[in-house]
Amino acid sequence: MTKNDIIERVLEKYDGLVLNKNLGEVGLFYNPENKLSKGVHSLTFKEKMV
Repeated sequence: MTKNDIIERVLEKYDGLVLNKNLGEVGLFYNPENKLSKGVHSLTFKEKMV
């Protein structure tokens, strides 16, 4: 299972999550209807920076 597989499954299962990519990280934040500026942190994948 890849990082993208996990992200896809989590996004399908839980409503209100948004994907955020930032400085070598991919994060999922709970932000229903984009009412918050960023959302509540739920999950982060830190990508290896070379």
